[in-house]
Amino acid sequence: MTLVSGAPNVADYFRDMDARFLLRIPLLFLLTAWGLALHAQVNLPQARKDALDELKTMPERVAAFESLTEELQAINTEEVIHIADQLLQEFLHPDQEARVLARKARAMRTMGQAQEAYDLLSDAIDSWENLEEEGLCRLYMERGLTAAKVSSLGQKVEGILNDLYAALDIAEVRDNMALRIEVHDKLGYAYGRLLKDDQTAIEYYRFILLNSTSELELAQARVNVALLLDADRSAQNDTALYYLQEARKVFEANNRQSKVGIATLNIGRFYREAGKFDEAIEAY
Repeated sequence: MTLVSGAPNVADYFRDMDARFLLRIPLLFLLTAWGLALHAQVNLPQARKDALDELKTMPERVAAFESLTEELQAINTEEVIHIADQLLQEFLHPDQEARVLARKARAMRTMGQAQEAYDLLSDAIDSWENLEEEGLCRLYMERGLTAAKVSSLGQKVEGILNDLYAALDIAEVRDNMALRIEVHDKLGYAYGRLLKDDQTAIEYYRFILLNSTSELELAQARVNVALLLDADRSAQNDTALYYLQEARKVFEANNRQSKVGIATLNIGRFYREAGKFDEAIEAY
C-alpha cells in the first residue's frame, strides 16, 4: 500500500488532460445531471392525480396536465396520451381543448409519431372554424414545431415558418402580449435549433427580454440567447456568462432544479472555452 501524504491537486490534473477529453466533459455531466434533476421541478404524482380528479374543475385539471407534461422526458409519454384522451372526453372550453391536444401531439412526437401528431393537429385546425383564436394559435405553434419531424413534408422550412407566423398573426391581432411572447419563444427555437439561423433566433428571444414581466420567462430567454452566442469571442462569452448566472439565480429561487443544472453546465462550458479552467471545474 502506498501512503498518500496529501490530496491530489485536481486543477493540475485537469490542466494536464488531453484537450479533446475536456471537450467531452459537458456531455458526461449533462447526461448525469439531467437524470438526477428531472423529477425535482414538478410534483409528478400530485399533478397526475389532479389531472384525473373528476372533483377538480376543468381549469384545474388542464393546468395540472400541463404541469405534468412540462418535461416529457420525466414521464411515460403513453400515459400522457391516455390522460389526454380522458380529458378530451370531457366538456372543455375551446382553449382548454387546444392545450390538451397540443400536449398530446407533443407526446406523440416524442414517441416518434410525428406524422400522426401532425395529422391530429391538422384535423383540429381544419375543422375548428369557430375555435377561439387563442386555441387556434396554440395549435399552429405545435404543428409548426411538429413539421420539422415529419419526413414526408417536402418543404420543412416553409411548413415550420408558415404555421409559426400564422400563430404570431393571431397573437398580434388579439393584442395578447403573453401569447406573443410564447410565439416568439417558439420562433426563437425554430430559427436557432431547427433552421440554424442564430441571429434571427436571438432577435426573437430579445423580444421576450424587452417585453416579458415574468422572471422565469426572462431567465429562460437569457439562457436561450446565451446558448446562441459565440464562446470564442470574448465579449459574447462574457455576455453569455452574465445571462447564465442571472438565470441560474432565478431558477434556484423558484426550485427549477433541472434548469439550474443546465445553466450551471453551460457556465462551465463558457468558462472552459475562455480558458478559465479553475472556474469551469468549480461549475462542473
